[in-house]
Amino acid sequence: MARADFGKVYSWLPDLKGASGPIYLSIVQALAEDIKAGRLKAGDPLPSQRELAEGLGVNFTTVTRAYEEARSRKLIAAKAGQGTYVRDAEPDRGAKIDATISLVSNWPPPVPALSVVGKALADLASEKGALALEYRGGQLEPAHFDAGRQWLASSFGGDLRDRITLSAGARGAFLAIMSQIVGPGAVMLTEALTWPAIKAVARLLGITLIGVETDGEGILPDALQRACSEHRPKALYCTPTIQNPTASMMGVERRKTIAEIARKNGIAIIEDDAYGKLVPDAPPPIAALAPDVVIYVSGLAKTLASGLRIAYVVSPDAAVAQQIAERLRFTMLLPPPVEIALATRLILSGEAERILSEIKIEMKARHNILRSSLKHADFSAFPGGLHAFVKLPAKWSRAEFINTLARNGVLAAPSDSFAISPSQAPNAIRLSIGAPISGDELEQALQLVANLHEREPAFSSDIV
Repeated sequence: MARADFGKVYSWLPDLKGASGPIYLSIVQALAEDIKAGRLKAGDPLPSQRELAEGLGVNFTTVTRAYEEARSRKLIAAKAGQGTYVRDAEPDRGAKIDATISLVSNWPPPVPALSVVGKALADLASEKGALALEYRGGQLEPAHFDAGRQWLASSFGGDLRDRITLSAGARGAFLAIMSQIVGPGAVMLTEALTWPAIKAVARLLGITLIGVETDGEGILPDALQRACSEHRPKALYCTPTIQNPTASMMGVERRKTIAEIARKNGIAIIEDDAYGKLVPDAPPPIAALAPDVVIYVSGLAKTLASGLRIAYVVSPDAAVAQQIAERLRFTMLLPPPVEIALATRLILSGEAERILSEIKIEMKARHNILRSSLKHADFSAFPGGLHAFVKLPAKWSRAEFINTLARNGVLAAPSDSFAISPSQAPNAIRLSIGAPISGDELEQALQLVANLHEREPAFSSDIV
């Protein structure tokens, strides 16, 4: 087994001479043999994917696939800030977890490419100094809009000039949009289960929400038409791509039908595309199919980093975009100078796409962990998405299940948090699989969920 020095930390390089079959499997086999022979021990650091690819003279994606396979075989693990290392022997996955693992917040996982953020901030400080913090009355630079158009180019074929508005996160965008086009005392439709933040914004603005029945593809057209006829809403809020929390994906024809119903009834669609960038070959947004009736929002917090609270709003025309921009300005919900400068730098330099690419790879591995851990459970999850929606057996109430999980160190969200009406809450929970710091942590939490799922409530006050 030949070795090469990658510095003080990394020191493993397999000898693939004479290996047959796919290269990625040869890497995994060499790794397994070194572990079995004692040449690699639990906790030993391994090269990063890029370093190993360079050392072997192979494609980066080949090493990525090898590391994914090695992790699925429980040979290696990774932690933010520590890199990849040889994994300990299989622990007792039924044990109570010492430190709390939260599967509540729907954030993307940490990935190595995020290390560029530090350099980008340092460069920004070096170039602009204190001017980086200067507030100019909400005035944005042309580059900020160029970055937005570049980020959304894969979703929209046409020119978005004068139709883009920038906001301090998606929540701020929805606050401005809902106050502008719905307003106090009016009705807005949404999926029967929806993002809790929308419920909070509606309460703040005095807007009545009506939940519309859905199926595995999202909002049912007939149910939408009935709700329009009965409630005379001003707008429909929906998430067609990886709906939160059900993880449903609306097909193109359904999107066209929903848009036509909205047009016929004279209502606006507020489209939340929080997760679209995570899905290769996702259907086009409703806003791309029917731009005349849709106000579209896409933020960076779910696709790049949870703290990057920048959202891009695409309006039907320049006039609507200007109205929303004015409302954002008056409510101080335009992007903070440092955050928009950082987001713009990452997008225009191509680093944002590199971060996104690594997040997609990591989420693919996490979905493998999800399927393996919950193979006996009834759940829905769309490939690339940050969450899974798990139906509970009748023996469990969701409150009892959630509370027992919490006592054993795992936090999850009950369907009640998403339901417009209590009667619309199914016996289910949402698990955010992007939130844990590592795949190992996710697997430990999901194994506890699986164990609890199989047990009787009376015997599950503590899992040992």
